Amino acid sequence: MRYLFGNLLTRYAPASLNRGENDGNEQLIQQIIWHNDPHSTVSPFSIRWKVRFQFQEQEQQVYEKWDNSKRIRIPQSKTHNPQEYIDDDVMGFMTPEAGKKNQKETNKARQGALGTNRAISLTPYDGTTFNYYNSRKKDKLSIHGTNVHNTCYQYCFALDSKHLVNPSRILNVIDAFISLSQVGGHRNDSLFDFSPESMILRWTNDNCPRFLYCFEQNENKEVIAPKLIEQVEAEDIKSEELWIGGEITKRLNLENAHTFRGIKKTAENLKIKIIEDLKLSTEESKKEEK
Repeated sequence: MRYLFGNLLTRYAPASLNRGENDGNEQLIQQIIWHNDPHSTVSPFSIRWKVRFQFQEQEQQVYEKWDNSKRIRIPQSKTHNPQEYIDDDVMGFMTPEAGKKNQKETNKARQGALGTNRAISLTPYDGTTFNYYNSRKKDKLSIHGTNVHNTCYQYCFALDSKHLVNPSRILNVIDAFISLSQVGGHRNDSLFDFSPESMILRWTNDNCPRFLYCFEQNENKEVIAPKLIEQVEAEDIKSEELWIGGEITKRLNLENAHTFRGIKKTAENLKIKIIEDLKLSTEESKKEEK
């Protein structure tokens, strides 16, 4: 087995200021058209930024360390090293180098093992905006508007374990995703918990995930995953390759799938399988999980 795929769904909460843009005095939430309706969205770069920060929180060696007080990234070395730095290994890097005279610029680059895609709201955005008024002398800046969307977000990732210099770092990636808190890059102005309330992970030899963005709401506003069921029934996905955890387990019961009510328990059970399949030593896996 080589590939780990994940589809995660956050809890329901009001979302705003997640890497949005300004239009005059109005703070805009990012939007895309999804199934012919406007939905709010959070960029994959914001998600990757938080995953990288989770590595730092795990006390792993990282090439770029985030300084919260100065609000800047600080390189820990003059050169990238995927063997030493987990973010270089998982995320990849590119270092442009000035070319010599009469030569083109060259790049030292490494493609990351981890791929992420943007978070998309489960429900359409209804355009809710709150207006605020300041108490100073009234002028064109007195009124400020903020877009707000009460929703939950689904987002996905893919990881090729064979591309990792240190395969045991796949365990750190799992721990990072189940522990994402605020996701907003350099502008974490709005608290929105991005840790999953429902989660589907697939550990497989198949290089295609085949189930991403599979969460939907039924007429009772309950989260369901009919597309995943269809893929299993069509035998495009083997149910024994699936680890399903969280709220979705109340309505999703696939025979032979690894199903747990808790997110953390789901992750721990999958990590045991990964350690076995990749033949990771106990000492190595414990070191990476610190």
